[in-house]
Amino acid sequence: MAPRLRVFSSSVGTKLVIGVTGFLLFLYLLIHIGGNLLVFFGPDVFNRYAYIMEEQNALLPAIELGLLAVVLIHVFKTVGMFFGNQQARPVGYQKKRNAGGTSRKSLASSTRTNSVGMDSSGSRWRSISTSFAACLRCSSGVSA
Repeated sequence: MAPRLRVFSSSVGTKLVIGVTGFLLFLYLLIHIGGNLLVFFGPDVFNRYAYIMEEQNALLPAIELGLLAVVLIHVFKTVGMFFGNQQARPVGYQKKRNAGGTSRKSLASSTRTNSVGMDSSGSRWRSISTSFAACLRCSSGVSA
């Protein structure tokens, strides 16, 4: 295989091909949506556009074949990369599990609870700076 073509079988080359074909599919989608939006300009405008696309466009069969090739290359390369990644790492990554709620003594839980202006018992109004100082005393083991 020629050295220049070998690039497309590497991981980076495969991602490049997938990106380019995905961009071409996105461009097709934008053009297709733009053509369909012409329906809001009236039936004459839309029918003229449809007539030009179907009857006067000699490149339509070549464009359709090119679009089919782009879709097939995109799917083939994506599926190949997926299975290559699965083969390279047969054991999946460990997923982090939630250990539970936040600790009552953490700064984040203290500010979240007291940011509404209530202390941990919920009976008195307190400023955030006071609750922050209380949290620091609590985490250092000093009682109030």
